[in-house]
Amino acid sequence: MNKRTLIIIGASTVILIVLIILLLSAGKKPAPLQPTAPSNGTLPNTGNATYPAPNVLNSTSGATGGQQSSGTTAGNIPSSSNQLPTNTVSQIIQLSKEPAIGAVYDPSSGHIKYYLQKNGWVISSLPDGSNAVTISDTTISGIQQVVWSPSTTKVILFLQDGTKELYDYSTHQPTFLKNGVSAVGFSPDGGSVAFYDNTDPATPATDILNLSSMNQQQISSDIFLEPAFSWKGNNLFVRSVTPNLYRRPKNLDVYNTSTQKWSNIFNGVYGFSDAVSPNGNTILYSQTQVYGQNLDLFVHSVTTGGERDLQLATIPEKCAFASNTLVYCAVPNSWPSFPQLPEDYTSGSIQTTDSFWAIDLTNGQKFEMLKSSALSDKFDAERLIVAGNYLVFTNKYNHLLYALKIH
Repeated sequence: MNKRTLIIIGASTVILIVLIILLLSAGKKPAPLQPTAPSNGTLPNTGNATYPAPNVLNSTSGATGGQQSSGTTAGNIPSSSNQLPTNTVSQIIQLSKEPAIGAVYDPSSGHIKYYLQKNGWVISSLPDGSNAVTISDTTISGIQQVVWSPSTTKVILFLQDGTKELYDYSTHQPTFLKNGVSAVGFSPDGGSVAFYDNTDPATPATDILNLSSMNQQQISSDIFLEPAFSWKGNNLFVRSVTPNLYRRPKNLDVYNTSTQKWSNIFNGVYGFSDAVSPNGNTILYSQTQVYGQNLDLFVHSVTTGGERDLQLATIPEKCAFASNTLVYCAVPNSWPSFPQLPEDYTSGSIQTTDSFWAIDLTNGQKFEMLKSSALSDKFDAERLIVAGNYLVFTNKYNHLLYALKIH
């Protein structure tokens, strides 16, 4: 054989070997990438999870729900007496007549407030939909995201044209943020706001702005890819995407405003999203394997590193804290194969049909308040908020606001 023939044979052999390796690996399920946790914590087992059959409790309407089950524990999650509701829900109330965005509950007035998508008007009503009034008829077009302060006196609007406006309803003064701001979070007292400024990609900054003095403090120059902020207690939580990795695993870092130090809680977790309890001590988070299999919901203690597997296939975007230890979640009947979560859901590529559950985080007990099969309409619940005795949510099918009575 001549030299050219040998080269061709060698190259063909290498290509054949590579193809065989790819075919063999395609049938294998990759092992999940586990999150990191403090050294005194215990990580969850997120392999091929099995879900125990729930027990049926007595309820006022057995057809609409009434199932209770418990999750498994790993680590130090304290237990307490059951705080779950015992009665099922019989109906869902429609609150808005038009598509809405940015619903929030104001505990001082007992009202909910929300923007109308079509014109930006602000509507206020009781959580059952009564006493609805228009409190602002200023036309605002293209609202994409709404971030309220805890007292609901301040709001930051992200608009379709790139405008980011901070508006103070008590002073009626607007403040315009830089176009490069991509994530914001109010402090628990509403007096400061944290934001990520990527105006110059070469010099990104995470800053805290005091809204009274307008003094600005930079707390990090690190790059956060697609960050999301949540400020609870003394902790500013920053979720971000791990750069340059397939299927977009996530990280969760935290900045302690008292010690002014950063720490990492989760690193490179697939299917990760999170919601933080009001006191900042508990994290509700989701996790999948690398290709989206075995979606599961966990609770993580920030103080001890302990974990509990709640054994529910849902994501924190479909949950809301009623207290530091009680959560309400919309749980889909099913998910498509190999989803990339939460992106496929938040982008609208996936829609679900949900049942509604209450979860006691202290002992893992769960109660199914309302089965999807008991409803004549389909509900894909997102942006859940607990408003007094009601659970308020947006139905992704029509973007209307609804509520169900939980007490």
